[in-house]
Amino acid sequence: MMMMRGNNRSSGPSNCVRRSSSASSNFKASRQKVAPPRKRDAFSTLMQQGIQRTDTKQLSKKLEDTETPVSAKREIQREIETRQHDEDVVAAATAAAVILELTPQQPPKPARASPWLIEKLYDKRGPERAKALAGVIELLNKKLDHEDLKERYVVELLYRCLCSVNKGSTKEVQNALQVIGLLSITVDCQEKMAEIYREFLDAASSSACLKKAGTNTTKMLECLGVVTFFGAIGAEETQKGMKVIWDFLISFKPESGSDDVINRKKQSQEILVAAIYSWCFLLTSTDGWQLNQNWRGAISFFMDILDNNDEVLVQGAACAALALIFETDALDKFWDRANDTTLPYSQC
Repeated sequence: MMMMRGNNRSSGPSNCVRRSSSASSNFKASRQKVAPPRKRDAFSTLMQQGIQRTDTKQLSKKLEDTETPVSAKREIQREIETRQHDEDVVAAATAAAVILELTPQQPPKPARASPWLIEKLYDKRGPERAKALAGVIELLNKKLDHEDLKERYVVELLYRCLCSVNKGSTKEVQNALQVIGLLSITVDCQEKMAEIYREFLDAASSSACLKKAGTNTTKMLECLGVVTFFGAIGAEETQKGMKVIWDFLISFKPESGSDDVINRKKQSQEILVAAIYSWCFLLTSTDGWQLNQNWRGAISFFMDILDNNDEVLVQGAACAALALIFETDALDKFWDRANDTTLPYSQC
């Protein structure tokens, strides 16, 4: 017990010293926090605010005045230098903008087809070919070096895409059809465009996509319309593309006594709309007097769609087709006198 008391007594003074030292430090810190600003600092702040509101010419006069205090001259000199620096920066930026505007800009170099993409089209893996075709699509949507494309890659791209259309997956077929459509639009060589048209027309005529409606049928019809529009030379070639679409269209129309004809009521409305609009798109590029006799019965065909199909989009497409037919001023080429029970409006 005595030892413990002794220890307590010996520790007492040190605790007091610690308390007094901490109290004094807190007191000093509180004095520093609440200490008022010096008059000199307040004066400098007020003077600086006054200098900033003063015109540069007046500041220059005060700088030369012998009665101006030295401390004020320092502030004035600093303010004048800051303003001069800001003016120099603005002048340099303005001059740079003028020079940039007057300097003739070099046009960006057109993109070139990458041999790596072409090589990937020969890959045995379908997903890799689909990726390569997606890269070609991105390239064709840019500003392209047409001479490089025309001389080196058009024919190769075309035939690789035709192989993908015949054997590829759904994604690969869709990408290949988009590439073919973009080629027909992008290439500015009439000979190459005509080759794209002829080869694709043959492929579309025998394609399984148009033999039986499927996932890629809509893309095939749209691509056929674009390729024919840009690649066909004259009304005769244009109507060959129209005939392929028309043959597909009439397969939707039921015929009595035949169980093999596709019932268009059961087919996708999207495919039917795409077929009608593709046919109409090509019809707009042909004058009425140049039309052949392949379109007899078209009026009754589209009238039958209006009577038997309740889908708004299909009815709108049929109405557009009828309107274009009447605008051709060649109704006798769309009306089948032997089989149609309805007369054209001009005959009523």
